[in-house]
Amino acid sequence: PPKIHLDCFGRIPDATIIVVAGNKLRLDVPITGDPDPTVIWTKADQVITELDGRVYIEKHPDHCVFIVEGAERCDQGVYTVLVKNPAGEDRADITVKVVGEYMRFEPEPGGSHWMMSSS
Repeated sequence: PPKIHLDCFGRIPDATIIVVAGNKLRLDVPITGDPDPTVIWTKADQVITELDGRVYIEKHPDHCVFIVEGAERCDQGVYTVLVKNPAGEDRADITVKVVGEYMRFEPEPGGSHWMMSSS
């Protein structure tokens, strides 16, 4: 059956990943399986796709990568990676915590000044 190997890098399963708001969130997850497993990422029981322009998912023979560009507070939570093939399945939960406040500058409505807004 397919297997997720979070302990390969000295991490324990169900670990918490901390990312600073505005930075890239990257989850590299080592996997194995023959035949190559299908990889599904979910958050709050919703399948995550690349429809949101900030999300990228990569699948490689020995690992999968989940990327969120410009992490925001709404990105924190528990992500589940599921790998499955005809021989079985495996899953792991990864808790993501976003710290700090992501600030961006936007033009002031009707003015020539810039103002800060947080997301």
